[in-house]
Amino acid sequence: MKILKVKSLCFKESDLRLDSSFHLSEGRIARNIIDKVPFQKKPLSELSSNIFYGGRAKRNYVKNIEMGVPFMGSSDMLKTTFDSLKFISTKLTKNLQSSMLFEGWTLISRSGTIGNTAYVNKDFVDKAASEHIIRVVPNEEVKPGYLYSFLTCKYGYALLTQGTFGAVIQHIEPDYLSGLPIPIIPDAKQLTIHKLILESADLRVQANKLLNEAINNFERKIGESKVQLGHQIGKVNSKSLKTFHKRLDGQYQLLWESLIKEQNVNLALEKVSNVAKSIFVGGRGKRMYVENGITFLSSSDMMLYNPKRTSKKVSKNTPGLKSMIVSKYDILISRSGTVGNTIIVGDDLAGTAISEHALRL
Repeated sequence: MKILKVKSLCFKESDLRLDSSFHLSEGRIARNIIDKVPFQKKPLSELSSNIFYGGRAKRNYVKNIEMGVPFMGSSDMLKTTFDSLKFISTKLTKNLQSSMLFEGWTLISRSGTIGNTAYVNKDFVDKAASEHIIRVVPNEEVKPGYLYSFLTCKYGYALLTQGTFGAVIQHIEPDYLSGLPIPIIPDAKQLTIHKLILESADLRVQANKLLNEAINNFERKIGESKVQLGHQIGKVNSKSLKTFHKRLDGQYQLLWESLIKEQNVNLALEKVSNVAKSIFVGGRGKRMYVENGITFLSSSDMMLYNPKRTSKKVSKNTPGLKSMIVSKYDILISRSGTVGNTIIVGDDLAGTAISEHALRL
């Protein structure tokens, strides 16, 4: 239960609304807190040269990457890497330039899961984004990193996701964002925050570069794979059905047969079970969500660059919690939904609880 004292002036400003759900909404509380801070506030429109979303056009996807540009949706912008993006045609996509992204912008998801934000670093450049992403182009009156950090913090998030009447907005538009109040803190503090955001953005770019180098080195060692994913037609020996996992689905058998045929005989292979201390699924049971507890992430959350921003928390008394908590250097593999996404646990995720939809290795 939440309790709040409301001044009579608030009733007047809200058209004499008496329902507590309005006055206790996160958006309303955030706006009240921001109104009280001892700094000048300016609407977002005065701190931006443009607030818009990309052009709407038929998406013509191409397989030849030389004939297209990477295209991301509002969920893609939150990922740590963009290796899985599709490419849209540079020739057939109308007004493509209006969909392109530029460094220093803040991106905001405007439909679906509303209010997610991303800072455009070098990895976003030369990529196009859908109309489900609002672009905020900062002007010279505010540091881009500071503007992004405010819109990403809990107060900015509450303003993005809650209307002035406290109801969750199913879509947000640039016109709505234009009126959001932004506190103008001293330039020195803005600069400090801005530099931290730039540093984190550069570190993300460097991390992706090193990850790609490691993957490329590995793939050069084992040889380039010719295996085709997706629908296939072929023949499978009945002996393999009996000896290999005893599965009857054709696509599974054909894929493994292709992998075995191209196996590099000069490489020594070892079963994962021989090099892993354990392989298991985390605890399954009713999750006891609380305000203050252990951070809980799903198998899709764990792939995000800022997974804890809007994460839930589970009680320390949740059944099976011990097997849900992950440790540094654990390898997590999504086992349902989008299967096969893989991360290694670092300092940030160590100690968090991960859904049973991710295998632990």
